[in-house]
Amino acid sequence: KIGEACEKILSFLSTSTVTVDTTASLFGAQKSSSDVRSVDVEITFLTAPETHRVPVFAVLPNEVHHGNICLVTPSNQDKYKAILEKSEDSPAASRVKKVIDVKTLAAQYSDAVTCRALTRSYEIFIVHNKVNKFPAQLTGEFVGHHHAPIWMPQSPNLTHGVELSLRTAVMPRRGFVSTTVTVGHTGLTAIQLAENVLAFSESLGEGAVLTLRLCGMDGKGRRAQLPFYSHNYIAEHPELTKAAKKK
Repeated sequence: KIGEACEKILSFLSTSTVTVDTTASLFGAQKSSSDVRSVDVEITFLTAPETHRVPVFAVLPNEVHHGNICLVTPSNQDKYKAILEKSEDSPAASRVKKVIDVKTLAAQYSDAVTCRALTRSYEIFIVHNKVNKFPAQLTGEFVGHHHAPIWMPQSPNLTHGVELSLRTAVMPRRGFVSTTVTVGHTGLTAIQLAENVLAFSESLGEGAVLTLRLCGMDGKGRRAQLPFYSHNYIAEHPELTKAAKKK
């Protein structure tokens, strides 16, 4: 079912044109003009997970996120820029279009207007794992306008950390019974996407999920949802069937 759903969602998303957001340029946007579309998994839980300010991060086999990157680092940002410049042969490193440390971030983006402009400028926000405290600018309203920032997984070097971040799915925990998580994009093959979907589904654990749907929105604003898992509650609780028959 997963393989078939991946083939169908990629076909749906790849055959539509993209509607360009002309207002983005008003905020100095630097987003790419790529027509790559995100593919998500919509999760409905049996019971709402406990609320937590830190999302669940899961590193998947293949790339999850596409587009330009803003990397938030500890001070001094120039040190990290220099490392990335030496790694220009890395496709992941070449996608980092802005490196900013937490002090500069706090100074330059101190209100809602500037933070909103920042969200419109880059598709991916990665926070270096050596940042001691998650920047306030990347919480609250920021998350409401953008995907949750990715906390860089532990890695031997900066370039590898960026690569791992691009393979990391982010599941928010806001106390709702359902949520949506990006697990890939239309730049992947159906096999690569299926590997990501399977790995992410397995990371959720057994008995916690009611339904899973593969979904995505095309360039015309049309949304497709393809179910590929449904919890068989009756099979696990046969006593409910017996009780219903007695009634």
